[in-house]
Amino acid sequence: MSISKFCLIPAKAASKRLPRKNILPLRGRPMIQYVIETALRSGLFRKEDIWVSTESQEVASAAASAGARVHMRPEYLAHDPYKISDVVMEFLNSHPEYQKSEVIFILQANSPLTRPEDLREAYALFQDRNPNALFSVTEFEHPAFRAVLVEEGFLQPLMPEKIKYRTQELPPTYYINGAVTIVKTERFLEAGTYFISPIAAYIMPRERGLDIDTPFDYRLARLLMEGEDPQNE
Repeated sequence: MSISKFCLIPAKAASKRLPRKNILPLRGRPMIQYVIETALRSGLFRKEDIWVSTESQEVASAAASAGARVHMRPEYLAHDPYKISDVVMEFLNSHPEYQKSEVIFILQANSPLTRPEDLREAYALFQDRNPNALFSVTEFEHPAFRAVLVEEGFLQPLMPEKIKYRTQELPPTYYINGAVTIVKTERFLEAGTYFISPIAAYIMPRERGLDIDTPFDYRLARLLMEGEDPQNE
């Protein structure tokens, strides 16, 4: 049977800023399990085409318990300078049957607030626009046009011609939140990256695109999901 699309969730254990972030508990369950369930409930994939790529047995156990298949990747891919694109390429080389798929979904293991409808809506947009890739994005709270550098204690505007404008006078700007990436498999194999123009954008609310990468992010996720502040425990 030909495979039109599959889902890959990269999940390392060796996170520097938030150790073991992908399996930290939220509502008593490992974070990664929410992402796996989002993929399962989206209705976009056969269960056997939802994979977690990890070097960690602990992550692998949590992923398998949630219903994902597990690919045990080499340890070196969890460390710099290797990127998610390297993880995806290693998976495709290890499972050549997926090289013939049309589309790869790459979901971020530490974005547990992403919903099944986000995947469905992103895929509908991907089909409608027919780009080489699609990234989920979130609007900056403050326009990036007014961003500054601090060099030796002094401000250096990135866009001096825009810094004097008020926020409401500038168009909204967005950042790539990493929650959902869709890329054409053939184009990825050719380029070795998913940054392949044209790239479509799927806009997500800030809370659903939350990228949990620091202790503050984790605290915020617990507030959103559990209604409690872990600092007060």
